[in-house]
Amino acid sequence: MSEYSSKELKDVWQEVLRVFGRRQAGCTPREVASATGVSEEVARACLEYLVQDGKVVREGDVYAPDPNYIYAVGVEHAKGKVDEYLRQYKRATVDEIVQGIKDERGEPIKREWVEEALLRLAGEGRVRYDEMTDEWVYLLRGA
Repeated sequence: MSEYSSKELKDVWQEVLRVFGRRQAGCTPREVASATGVSEEVARACLEYLVQDGKVVREGDVYAPDPNYIYAVGVEHAKGKVDEYLRQYKRATVDEIVQGIKDERGEPIKREWVEEALLRLAGEGRVRYDEMTDEWVYLLRGA
């Protein structure tokens, strides 16, 4: 197996994400090699490294981002966005938060990611749920 650089690995990872975002399907080493300009052998080596790293799954000769990894990254990203949103607005329902946070395409953030982010923020003592108003409340530090 040939050696590959971190740039090649990054290029392969970006191509897997691009293909997945465009058609929600995986890609073969040949497709990755063609798109990134690396050899098919290097593309396969990079893809296998990404499998070992837990970022990519392989089914036959098709590679795709690992759904568990994508979920974890999505929730972590949502956690930061929800924290920013509640820091600004102080309190909001889940629906208001979902509608108030947009992704890079201008679409509302995934509700399941917001819900999980809120639970994690509550576990850290940064927010709490108010049953009377059905709102999540941002807790000021030291309060």
